Amino acid sequence: MSSITIYVEGLAYDLFDRDCVTEHNKLRRLHGSQSLSWSESLAVDAQKWAEYLAINDKIEHDGDTLAEKDEGENIAWFVPPQPKCQGSLKPNCFTCSEVVQNWYDESGNYNYQMGIAKKPDLPIKHFAQVVWNASMEIGVGSAISKTYGFISVARYSPKGGEGGPQTFIKNVFPKGAIPILQERDSTSPSSTPKPTILGGTENAAFQNESSPFDTDEELTNQELEQKPMEDITCGIVKRRGPTGNEAIKPGEFPWQVGFRYQNRLGKSNVFCRGSLLDREWILTAAHCFVVRVNPKFKLKVLLGEFDAQNEDGREVVAEASKVIRHPLHRKNTKDYNIALVKLKTPLKEFNDYMRPICLPDQTVSFSGGEICTVTGSGLDYSLENAENTLRAIDVPILSPVECRTSVRWLTDRMLCSGYTERVLDTCKGDSGGPLACYNKGKFYLGGIVSHEVIGYDDFGKTCVVSHNGLRKIHGAQPVAWSEELAKEATEWCEKLAMRGELGNDNTTMDSKNRGENIAATSLTNSKSGGPRPELCAMAVDEWYSEIVNYNFETGLPKSPGLPIKHFAQIVWNSTFEIGAGTARSSAHGDIVCVRYSPRGAEGDPDTFKANVFPEMGAPPSNLTEEGIKSFGVQQSDQKGKYSGSITCGIGRRSRIVGGEQARPSELPWQVGFRYDGPYSRTNIFCGGTLIDKKWVVTAAHCFEQIRYDMTLKVILAEFDTKNEDGNEVIIPAEKVISHSRYNKRTKDNDITLVELSQEVEFSDNIKPICMPTSSTDFSTGTMCTVSGFGTIRSGGPQSRYLMKANVPLVDHQECKNSYRSLTENMICAGYRQGGIDSCQGDSGGPLVCPQNGKFFLTGVVSYGIGCARPGYPGVYTNVKKLLNWIETTKSSS
Repeated sequence: MSSITIYVEGLAYDLFDRDCVTEHNKLRRLHGSQSLSWSESLAVDAQKWAEYLAINDKIEHDGDTLAEKDEGENIAWFVPPQPKCQGSLKPNCFTCSEVVQNWYDESGNYNYQMGIAKKPDLPIKHFAQVVWNASMEIGVGSAISKTYGFISVARYSPKGGEGGPQTFIKNVFPKGAIPILQERDSTSPSSTPKPTILGGTENAAFQNESSPFDTDEELTNQELEQKPMEDITCGIVKRRGPTGNEAIKPGEFPWQVGFRYQNRLGKSNVFCRGSLLDREWILTAAHCFVVRVNPKFKLKVLLGEFDAQNEDGREVVAEASKVIRHPLHRKNTKDYNIALVKLKTPLKEFNDYMRPICLPDQTVSFSGGEICTVTGSGLDYSLENAENTLRAIDVPILSPVECRTSVRWLTDRMLCSGYTERVLDTCKGDSGGPLACYNKGKFYLGGIVSHEVIGYDDFGKTCVVSHNGLRKIHGAQPVAWSEELAKEATEWCEKLAMRGELGNDNTTMDSKNRGENIAATSLTNSKSGGPRPELCAMAVDEWYSEIVNYNFETGLPKSPGLPIKHFAQIVWNSTFEIGAGTARSSAHGDIVCVRYSPRGAEGDPDTFKANVFPEMGAPPSNLTEEGIKSFGVQQSDQKGKYSGSITCGIGRRSRIVGGEQARPSELPWQVGFRYDGPYSRTNIFCGGTLIDKKWVVTAAHCFEQIRYDMTLKVILAEFDTKNEDGNEVIIPAEKVISHSRYNKRTKDNDITLVELSQEVEFSDNIKPICMPTSSTDFSTGTMCTVSGFGTIRSGGPQSRYLMKANVPLVDHQECKNSYRSLTENMICAGYRQGGIDSCQGDSGGPLVCPQNGKFFLTGVVSYGIGCARPGYPGVYTNVKKLLNWIETTKSSS
């Protein structure tokens, strides 16, 4: 029962369909094209069109749909010679491989320069290329027509670009007439048909009762010869799935370019990036070129580059001849932050590593909620690989209203992307680079990287590097820079400087689950100007020395010469973000404030991965000594003692996204259900979410059929279903209570509570999720996480390991356009382009969303059409809408 998959009747992936995919991929391999995968979405479209053709007894292309969705289409038809081929099912007397082979033969028989068939006995009708290099998915439909017999429709996505002589990996769309077939005598041996072939696009036109060589082409054959055909259509790549700050592969984003200056003595690093528009022009940010540079330095453009430290022969270094900044560009506001760079010599050709991106037209808009991809070399959290290899990350487009909460001076010429809960965005060196948005089979340039992350200068980088160096020693995950935390830390530092005192912002710390460290230098150690980059490193070393000197059992310093003040753990394993700020105080010199999120739970003895808050008494605020003075955050109730209390919604946070394996204890609220009997046991059949010591939330459809011959077991802290690591806890279920108004057909109120037979003990591996309140709200585009032991593709095997995927919340009305039976008790999450969905989790498993450093249970995996299908996000039970039922059921049990 891992993730419900709804199949439209008659669309099962049968032998005919499999034969189609196999034959296509066999021919594509001959030309080095990527393999196609089966798409239920395309199959639905193809089936609908085949039925339309059969009902209306005609042959033509679905021009409107092909144009709207950027799909290609092949059609074949023949009159079956045997009675067994009649009926609603696909015939076994004619294979799809024969149909595909005929389409391929037409391609091979086509003279690309003359626009006619090489062999008159094998006429060219209409065809869509069988080996379009851009295509990634295929779907097939069929129906029986009175005149045309068995009709087979194949749909391809994306369609790709047109033309180019004598190559099969480019697209050609010749136009001609469609011959009308007469019914043959099915008993005559000579009536064995060859399929009639039709391929085409949105602009296909047809003439009846005409020769196959009569054309009404938009371009004559002579024009085809004279027109300089573009080798590559913009925005077409071998598209990857959703990504979360991952290193990209060569050729994945071939429009990305870099700028550097160079003279005879040397060259600079890449200082800005841009997007290739055509053979001669590059679009970038105006602020990259506001500083005057010595004329002896030449502006160089790097194309096809993947690794700045290692050349692989694909790179092209071109010289720029002109930089044109927008005349209204303003340095202070970054308004009109756009510039064009012209190459001195136009590129001779495009290739897989150097291609243009599409510019949006009136049909493409970005209003908010779209998931786009930003690329650059400054995206690495650890900074060890910054400015070396290119990386990519998916970010949601924010609506102007959302953006203006952080950027008050937003203009109509700006858009925002990123996360409302954390900053996962571009860094220095990525300015001018592309924000690429996938739409209708192509990538469009949605935006230009304009503003860098606030405050992430050398001081901020040193803070991150210093923390991560110490965290690495103890196996703690690296922390990333947070603009929000940096803003909080700076504001608090400024308040302390004005007051002339030192202390913690305990109100904010408690309300937002933050950690905080504060350090100060004496006046005799201070220098004029901004903070020294090494200042944060010195403070971090001092904080760490306090931890090392602290006896976790006695609560006292190990060495009297190194006193313990207050401190927050440098290596809290739960922390994944930091932000730092500074201010100049007349009383204390330079003050450094560092904020951490989340703070995590209070700890265990003798471990740096847990949180300890000793109360040793604050030193006097009037500092006269030289050096760093350290203060920390949360005061414990009893000096020297640690607490085993657990805060909900905090796990080992990882930055891996996109349908990947989770880490142990990363999702400690995840549970699995299985049945155990005297002689056997089942696999995990559904997931669930621990909400307290006794209760688990899951989906009602998981228990439509309860097995009374076996015992229902709840598995906690499971990570690898094949191997036990000693952390697993298995508890029998006491009660299974499904919502009384659960509707099996519509999946409304798809929720169940499972009571454990005994209370569970919390630990690093077992923790509850936070439950939302009536005021908890997550906006469209919020990136949430779904997890479980489900399949990694529709119909595929169950995963051995706990898997997770990050998916954005989808607007309710937009989702209702895909699912008409959607109710207010449901929410949707997923990517418009597909690729990641709840089949990577289990039915009943959690959809959790971050807020203020914690995760909240937002949805329960319920159902969806297919797995990660474009246009059909996953559907989840809306937990917030059913809070009253949850609380009432628990209290009445």
